Amino acid sequence: MATSKPNGEQPLLRVEEVAQLLRTTPRTVYRWLNDGKILGKKVGRSWRIPKQVVADLAGEGIETEVGSVRKASALFGQGEHLLALAPEREAVAGMMVRLVEMGLQHRYRIFAGCWSFAPDELRKLMRSLGIPTDALEAEGMLTIADFSTAFDAEGAEGVLQEWRKLVDASQQDGPPLLAIGAPSLDCWDEHSGRLVEFEAALNELWHEADAVSVCVYPLSDFVPARLWRVGTLISHHTGVLLWSETELMLLRPEEFSQMFITPDWARN
Repeated sequence: MATSKPNGEQPLLRVEEVAQLLRTTPRTVYRWLNDGKILGKKVGRSWRIPKQVVADLAGEGIETEVGSVRKASALFGQGEHLLALAPEREAVAGMMVRLVEMGLQHRYRIFAGCWSFAPDELRKLMRSLGIPTDALEAEGMLTIADFSTAFDAEGAEGVLQEWRKLVDASQQDGPPLLAIGAPSLDCWDEHSGRLVEFEAALNELWHEADAVSVCVYPLSDFVPARLWRVGTLISHHTGVLLWSETELMLLRPEEFSQMFITPDWARN
């Protein structure tokens, strides 16, 4: 509950309250405080943030105890279908969590589709970083699904059906949607041509949607025999996400094409 201040001062919110109102994590709020992105004050050893500071950050009024923020600030363009590259398989779940955290900071509703690991594995990692998965799932702000079951049952078409249902549901009123999937190339070895068709269908599906989707692939899966798929996958996404330790880089396909020079022999 917010702390009331005498003498007409505005009420102060605890870090946990601010995180809940802004659909983010306490860790993120602490980072904002330390970086000076939001102003707070120390009460003993704990931080307190004025209610108006949080309201200004959200861009709209916030109820002190229960209110939720539904207005989303732009993270990516709507209708984006992005390719995210994790360094290895073990980093895929971590990259998904980073995307979830970014989406929550910008007040997106989150959908996460797990292929190469179980949904509970992703939930456990989220909780370890302070993301209140139980509360978010109960509010409908977070959905975690098992896509490996849909793929095993009906192949790529089974997963596409799940994505179509999600896109149809996203057209309803409410916060915009950030959908994250993490397919493994192992399941496509027997259907290499189908992978291209699948991503092309997703690209077309998300183009008209009021939502953002991100496909997370591990770079370590692109062994020499599969390396050609990198360029093919890029061509069926609106951008590529790369992470360093401290920043996110978003590259567009046209930026890649500018780096290549057509040799003389190919012009004839």
